[in-house]
Amino acid sequence: MNIEEFRRQNPEQIKSYPLALQALWYDYQDDWHKSHKLIDTQSDRDCAWVHAYLHRKEGDLWNARYWYRRIDILYDQARLWSQNLDNQLTDHPSTQTSEVAEGS
Repeated sequence: MNIEEFRRQNPEQIKSYPLALQALWYDYQDDWHKSHKLIDTQSDRDCAWVHAYLHRKEGDLWNARYWYRRIDILYDQARLWSQNLDNQLTDHPSTQTSEVAEGS
């Protein structure tokens, strides 16, 4: 499954996925609060990573750093990885408008 297929899943389909993936799915659906609620009380590495990402995304850098430290990831390293992923997603044809895709 690629990222676009993942995004097109519906809430019933994602119920069998690990909580970290469910949380990312809700974030992709622009439901930050539902995403955060799913992982807020979890302590496993994947949920902590998503938790850190969500707080970085909202601009709560102190909280993001806290969650990155819990999984032994330096904030700056995680920020660079996330920027690289953001760039890949932004450059993906499915995220471009028709004007951009056509080169106008």
